[in-house]
Amino acid sequence: MASRLDPKNCPDLNVSNHLIGNLEGLAEAWKRDGYWFFRDVLDRDAVAAFRQSYVNELARQGVLDPEDPASRYNGKPFDAAAFRNHFRYGDSWKSFVETPAIHDFFRTLLGEEPHWIANIAYRGTPPNGEPDGDRTLFIHQDGVLNPGIPFFVTWVPLAAVTPDMGGVALATGLNDGTVFHRIEDGIYQGIDIDQIAPDRWRHSEYQPGDLLMMDIMTPHTGLTNISDRFRLSVDLRVMRDSGNKPAIGVLSAINDNSVTVRTDDGELSFVVDDDTYYRGLDGKRLKPHEIPALFSVGTPVLIGQVDGRARMIRPPH
Repeated sequence: MASRLDPKNCPDLNVSNHLIGNLEGLAEAWKRDGYWFFRDVLDRDAVAAFRQSYVNELARQGVLDPEDPASRYNGKPFDAAAFRNHFRYGDSWKSFVETPAIHDFFRTLLGEEPHWIANIAYRGTPPNGEPDGDRTLFIHQDGVLNPGIPFFVTWVPLAAVTPDMGGVALATGLNDGTVFHRIEDGIYQGIDIDQIAPDRWRHSEYQPGDLLMMDIMTPHTGLTNISDRFRLSVDLRVMRDSGNKPAIGVLSAINDNSVTVRTDDGELSFVVDDDTYYRGLDGKRLKPHEIPALFSVGTPVLIGQVDGRARMIRPPH
């Protein structure tokens, strides 16, 4: 029988507030734990404005009372795809990260200018689980599913998140490059919980202003929401400005050996080979016959690359 992860039984995350401004200390904590967790460091007004944009869309769908500070779900049909698409084509995330206080915090934390990748996951999660059921949703390592991009996994709670509401649980100290995903028929599958020792898991209650950043190889999972309210959070992707940035733009040419993308800086071409990870909308690796349906001339793409070779090609969201 597979193990079950109960966030109420997980030790709390280590808090790294005391290391802000100490790049060496932060690097040591990162190497040891595979994450940083900060309490009450993000500008509360900026977080509240982001949260309000979520509430406005949920109220438009009629699934909550906009005056309810707890954002309780009223049980009416919720269109999760419409929720994501509403934000996918907006600029709420840009308004957030460009807030001077937010920008200044990340510049101090990283020791240089932050570079934000337009690859955002907007999460307005209604109740979606049973108290005695499996709480894990998809245990994974972002670096395996996003090769070629050295970003920081950046999770921001926009409202309080209790263990019943779920949030993020992570496995500490497993960011040494080990790949835990198994491959079936050439496709990476989710990580089986029994592959990770139970004492590795960490979770905390989260509050607006908190920030969790993880190594791309740290195994983690979202947890089911067994409360009566929406869980409101956002997944961001940030990297140091000096890092190996992905190419973002529109495909102008694609064949078996190369792709060319039209970016704001002009056209860039990359070699593709059997190791290039064509990523589908569900995060899984596409089989060769599935690629043309999702990637063709005129398609918006994000390309993770190393030395001119495309490591990953995916939709930019």
